[in-house]
Amino acid sequence: MEQQAPRVRLLTQNMNIHHFVGHSYPNREARVNGLLAHVDEFDVVMLQELFKFHASHAPPHWFQQDTGLLILSKHPIVSSKTIFFKERSVAEMVSLKGALMTKLRLSDEGPHLVVITAHLDAHSLDIRLAQLKQIMTELVHKELAEDEEARIVLGGDLNIDSIHHAEAWEAAKGILHPLESAVDKGAYRGPEGGRPYPVTHHKWDVCLDHIFVHGVAVDANSLQLHKWPAVFATPP
Repeated sequence: MEQQAPRVRLLTQNMNIHHFVGHSYPNREARVNGLLAHVDEFDVVMLQELFKFHASHAPPHWFQQDTGLLILSKHPIVSSKTIFFKERSVAEMVSLKGALMTKLRLSDEGPHLVVITAHLDAHSLDIRLAQLKQIMTELVHKELAEDEEARIVLGGDLNIDSIHHAEAWEAAKGILHPLESAVDKGAYRGPEGGRPYPVTHHKWDVCLDHIFVHGVAVDANSLQLHKWPAVFATPP
C-alpha cells in the first residue's frame, strides 16, 4: 500500500521588525504576540523582517546585518542554505536580503520537503523579478534537476500584489513556473467565480504575501495575525 504523504500546515508572515524603523510600527508587539498565540497551530513557519533579533552571542555589524529570514519547523531540519540577492535597490542596501532554504524530514521514508522563504525588494518590480529569477536558478532548478518530483514550498513577502496588478503577478508566476500559487491551486472561488486572494496588508486592499508549491497537494487557507480580518478579495 502506498504511504500517504504527511499533512503539513504552513504559515508565512512578515513581522515588520526592521533595523531602524521597527520601533515606528505601533502594532509590533501585537504582531509578535499574535504569532506566539498561533504558532503552535502550524508545522512550518516562514518569517520575514526579523532583523532586530540575533542568534549569535554578540550583535553583528550594523550595516547589512542579515536577511531577516527565519524558518521554524516541527519536523527535523536536515540542511539549510542561504543565498544573497545580487540586485537590490539603493534603499534596501542596509539589509543583506536574500532567500533561505531548508530541507525537512517529514518521515523516515520518502523525500524531504524543501522550504524556501524570501522577502523581495519593496521599490522596484524589475528588481523583484530579477530576485525571483535568482531564487529559481540557484535553488529551485537545482532541486528539480536532482528530483523532478521534488516537494518544494516557496513562501514569503514577494511585494507583488496579486489583486490589482495582474501583469506583474502573471510575470512573477511565469518566472516561478513550474511552481504554482497555493491560492490558484486551491479550491477557492470569489462571489462571481473569480480567483480570490487574501488581503495581507493592514492598511491597503492588497495581497503581497504568497506561497508557491511543487509536488504537493494544497488546501490553502488564510490566517491573519493581530487584529487584521481574514478577508478574500477577487481580482477585477
